[in-house]
Amino acid sequence: MSDVKVLSFDFRSADNTILAATFGRGMFTGTFEAAASDPEISFDTTTGTTIEGSNCSYTDYDVNLSIALGASADADVNFSVNGSSTATDGIDFELMTSSVTFPAGSTSTQTMTVRVYEDGILEGDESVVIDFTVNANGGDAVANTSADTFTLTINNDDDAPNSVSSTTLYSEDFEGGSYNVTTSSNSGTPWAVGNTATASSTYWDTTGNSTNFAFTNDDACNCDKSNDRLTTTVIDMNGAYSSASLSFDHAFADVIAAEAGTVRISTNGTTYTTIQTLSNTSINNGSGSYTTPWVNTVTVDLSTYIGQSTVYIQFLYNDGNDWSYGMAVDNILVTASGNTGVQTAVNTGTPDQLNVNQMGTAYAQDPGTNDVMTAIVDNDGFDYGCVDVAVSRSGTGAQAYNGSVLPDLVADKTFTFTPSNTTSSGDNTLIFFFEEAEIAGWEAATGLNRNADLVIGREVGAAILETSSVTIGSFGSNVTVLGNFTGLEGTYYFGTSDSFVGCAGTVKTWNGSSWSPVGAPDTTNPVVLAGNYSTLTHGDLEACTLTVNAGNTLTVGASSYALIHGNITVDGSLIVEHQGSLVQEDNDAIVTNNGTINVLLTSPNLASRDFMVMGSPMSAETRTGVWNSAFLVLNHDTNNFVPNPAVAAAFPLAENFADDNYDNWNPYSGAITVGEGYIVRPQAGYGQPGGIFNFTYEQGTLNNGVVNFNVIYNTPGTPSENKNASPNIVANPYASAISAVDFINANAMVDELYFWEHNTPPSQSMPGAGAMNFSMEDISMRNLFGGTAAASGGTAPTEFISTGQGFGFKANAAGTAVFNNSMRRTDNNDTFRNSMDADRIWLKVSEATYEMGNTTLVGFSEVTSEEEDAGYDTRRLATVVSLFSHLQDGTKEFGIQALGAFETSAKIPMGFSTLIDAELEYTISMENVEGANLDLATVYLMDNQLGILTDLTAEDYLFRSGKGTYPGRFTLLFEQSPLGVTEFNENSVAMYPNPSDGQLTIISKQALVETITVYDLQGRKVMTYEGGTSVVHINMSHLNASVYFVEVKTTEGTVNKRIIKK
Repeated sequence: MSDVKVLSFDFRSADNTILAATFGRGMFTGTFEAAASDPEISFDTTTGTTIEGSNCSYTDYDVNLSIALGASADADVNFSVNGSSTATDGIDFELMTSSVTFPAGSTSTQTMTVRVYEDGILEGDESVVIDFTVNANGGDAVANTSADTFTLTINNDDDAPNSVSSTTLYSEDFEGGSYNVTTSSNSGTPWAVGNTATASSTYWDTTGNSTNFAFTNDDACNCDKSNDRLTTTVIDMNGAYSSASLSFDHAFADVIAAEAGTVRISTNGTTYTTIQTLSNTSINNGSGSYTTPWVNTVTVDLSTYIGQSTVYIQFLYNDGNDWSYGMAVDNILVTASGNTGVQTAVNTGTPDQLNVNQMGTAYAQDPGTNDVMTAIVDNDGFDYGCVDVAVSRSGTGAQAYNGSVLPDLVADKTFTFTPSNTTSSGDNTLIFFFEEAEIAGWEAATGLNRNADLVIGREVGAAILETSSVTIGSFGSNVTVLGNFTGLEGTYYFGTSDSFVGCAGTVKTWNGSSWSPVGAPDTTNPVVLAGNYSTLTHGDLEACTLTVNAGNTLTVGASSYALIHGNITVDGSLIVEHQGSLVQEDNDAIVTNNGTINVLLTSPNLASRDFMVMGSPMSAETRTGVWNSAFLVLNHDTNNFVPNPAVAAAFPLAENFADDNYDNWNPYSGAITVGEGYIVRPQAGYGQPGGIFNFTYEQGTLNNGVVNFNVIYNTPGTPSENKNASPNIVANPYASAISAVDFINANAMVDELYFWEHNTPPSQSMPGAGAMNFSMEDISMRNLFGGTAAASGGTAPTEFISTGQGFGFKANAAGTAVFNNSMRRTDNNDTFRNSMDADRIWLKVSEATYEMGNTTLVGFSEVTSEEEDAGYDTRRLATVVSLFSHLQDGTKEFGIQALGAFETSAKIPMGFSTLIDAELEYTISMENVEGANLDLATVYLMDNQLGILTDLTAEDYLFRSGKGTYPGRFTLLFEQSPLGVTEFNENSVAMYPNPSDGQLTIISKQALVETITVYDLQGRKVMTYEGGTSVVHINMSHLNASVYFVEVKTTEGTVNKRIIKK
C-alpha cells in the first residue's frame, strides 16, 4: 500500500490475517500462508469422484500427497482401506499402493493409486475410504490429522433399459464457447449471448434466469429488428420414434402490440412454418421501463416431423418496426421417444463386454446401437469375470437343431455368452430380448405356442448341457424369454424339449405288426406307434423319443419294459401293467399326456388288518382317486415322532419305529405328494376281509427326472438318538423299479432302508402307544452291504424297490433326499446282484414255542473296515428275539455289519436278547452264505457262556435262555478247513439252512460234488443235480413241506443227510 498512511496495524493469528487502518482509505485486510513449522504429511485433496464404467477394464485414480517441510529422516506412509468403505475390495476396487516414502529433506510429491474396476452390475454409488499412518523412522514427520483420510466416490453408470427410451436430437443451453445456432437480422445487431446483466438496457431487463442465454434487445439499439432470426443447426429426426417434442425457455417482452415472437420449423432450411406464437406478461416498472419474467419449459409436439432428416427450428423476433423491447431464449431441446431397440442382427464381431463379478443384474446392449440383448442375473455371486454377449444367429423363422423335425424346430435367433470363468453349479437367471416377429415367426413355423411349448437349451461343445422352462414377458412391444441355468457359457437355443433330445437314428414307425424301416428300434431312434404295441407280444421297446398316436395303445406287460431316452408324447393310451417297467433316461425329459396313461399295481394277498406303504408313479394322483376304496390312508409326520420310551428302555441300542403316542401317522385325504410314502389300508373297514387289491394310477402324467423329498431331522440328543428319532417315509415315484443301493449312495443322510412286510397281524401284546400295535418283527432292512429279512419271516430285500413301493429311512441329517433317473431299472424281478466283491453270512436265531426269531448279516469286503461304516453297518431292530453283532470292543448292536477283507483269523463278537420270560430252547443256524472265501470256510460259533464250540456248517447250535440281553455271549470264528478233520466223512459236506424254505446250499469242503439226489420219505427220487463244483445251490421251493433225504456223491465219497422243507 504505497503512499498510504497507516494509523494502526494488527495481526490475527487464528487465520493469518493482517488488519491495517489507514488515513482516508479505510480498513485494509490481507491473509497469507504461514510458513510450515513441521514436516506434516497430507493428502492434497481428501475427496474425489470417478465413473465406474460398464465394461471389463479399469481406471487408475491417482491421489497426491505432500509434505510441508523436508523431514529429518525418511518418512514411510502406509495406506489401509477403512472398514466404512461401501465398495468391495478386490471386486469394485484395489489399492495399488500399499505405501510411499518421503525421503529425508525432500518435499517432492508422492502418489497413491486406487484402481477402480468396471462392472455391469446395477448398483448404487459406492465409496472407497483410504487412511494413512506415518512411520517417521525416528525423524520428525507427522500426519496431518485433518487430511489423512481420502474418500473416493464411485458413481455407478449402469442403468436398466426402459421399454420406451428418449433420445436427445438437439440441445443448446448457451453455456459453451460455441453454439449450435446461426443468427441474422435486418440490422447489424442480431442475437447475442450473455447473462441478465449483459442483456439489460435502460428500459428492459429480464428476471428468473441466472445462466447465459441468447437474446436480442430492441430497447438498446432502437433499430430494425423486424426479422431477427435465431436458427438451430440441422436436426435429424429420422428414426424409429413414436413421438418427438421441442422444449425451450423464453423471455419475450410482449409489451406493445406490434412486438411479436414466434417459433418456426423447416424441413429444408428455406421454407418455415410457425408452430408456436409466444406471449408473456412483463412487469411495468413505470416511466416506460419493463422487466420480463422467464417462461420455462414451453413444449411443442413435433411428432408429425418424425422421419425428416433436415429439420431446423427458428426463433423469430419482430419489433413491428417500432422501438420495442426484446426477446430471450434458453435451453432449446429436441427429443424423440420410441421403443427401446432389441438387437436383431448378428454382432459376434462386436459383442458387449460386461464384468459380471458379483451378485446382481447386468444388461447387455449392442455397443454401437445400444439395442438391448440380454439381462444376466447372477443369483449366487459367482465371479464370471469378463463376459462377451452377442446375438450369434438372426432371423424370424425356425430351423432344425441337430436333425430335429417339425414341430421340434428352434428359433432362428440365438445368443452366445463367453465368460472368462465358468462353473457348472451356479445359479443364473437369464432374460433374452426378442422382437415380436422373431417369436411369432417360430410359432408360425411350428404351430406351437410360446407359453406352453418353448424351452431354452444351453449348448456347450456341440451338446446341450441343460434346458430350462421359460417365463414369457414383455418389453414394450417386444418379448422377453426368461430361463434359469447353472452355467453361463455357451450358445442358447429356443425350441421344444424334443428339439434338444439328440436322436441319432432314423424315425421308426410301428403299424401294429411291423416296423418301418425294418428292424426293431433302439435308444437312438425316434419311435412313433401308429398301431397297438404290447411288450409281451412284440418284445421290449427301446426308443430315443416315443409318440403314441391317437387311437393306439402301448401296453408294457409284467416282467417286460419300455426304455425311452427322452420325451414321451401320449395322444392315445399307455398302460403299464403290474410289474411292468417304463424307464426314461433323460432327467429333463417330459411325458405329455394328451390321452390316457394308466399304471396298474396289485397288492399281495392281504389279511384283514394288513396294510401297505405306497406312493404314486403319477404326478397328480389323490387319496380319493387311486385309493378311493381304501377305508384308511395315513401320512407320516416325522416332526411328531418321539421314540416310544418303553421300547427304548427294552432296546436301548436298537432302532425303534414305535412312537410315544402314535401321533406321527395321521388320516390323509389330499393330493399324493410325489416321492412320499403313505400307509394304505385297502380293506373296506376294520375287521373287513382282506384279499388281493388292484390299484389304477391315472391322474396327471408319469413322474420323471429329479424328485425331491424334504428330509426331517429331529434333534433330541446325541447323533444316534437324533437318527433314531427321525424316521422319514418315502416311495419309489416311478413306473419302474429303482436301485436301493443307488438311492442310498445318492443321499448322504440315508444309511439304510426299511421295508414293511405283511406277516404279523396287529396285537395288544406288541409294545407301542396304540391298543393294537404292528410288530417291528415285520420290518426288513437293507443297506449297501446287503439285506436281512423281517424277523417274522419272508426274504431279505433285494437291490430293487418296485413301482410305488414305500419304504423308510432314519435320517442322519436334515436335507433333501433325491430320486433321479440313474436309479431306475428296466427289470425289478432280478435276483440280488452283488454291488461289491464281498463275503456274507446270514445267521438266524429262532425258537419254536412262539415262533419268534430274527436274522443278522455279517461279512467282509475290501471297502469296509473294523470300525462303524455309515451305509454298511446298521443297528439292529427292536425285535422280541434278536441275534446281533458288536464292534471288536463289544460296543454297538448291529443287525447288519460289514468288516474289512476276510481273514481266517477273524473273530466277530455277537450278542443275543429275548423278551420272552420263559426259559426256552433257541436255535442258531446259518441261513445263507455268499462269497468265495466263506463258501469253503468252516464257520464256528463259540458260546462264551457255556464254552461250547459248534461247527455251523455241519449243524445248528441249540441253547436255552430266559429273558434278558446278553452282549458278547457268542463269538463267530472261521477256518479254511475243518478243525481236526483230515479224512472225508459226513462232516465234510455241509447243508444249510436246515429247515429250508426252498433254497438250499451244499458245500463239499474236500471234494468236488458229482451228483446230488433228493429222495422223499417213500424213497422216490424227486430231484437230481449234476455237480462239478464244491459249492452247489439248489431250489427246492416246488417241493411240498416234508422231510427229505439228500444224497451227495463226491469224488471222495458219498454222504447222506436229512433236510426239512418248510
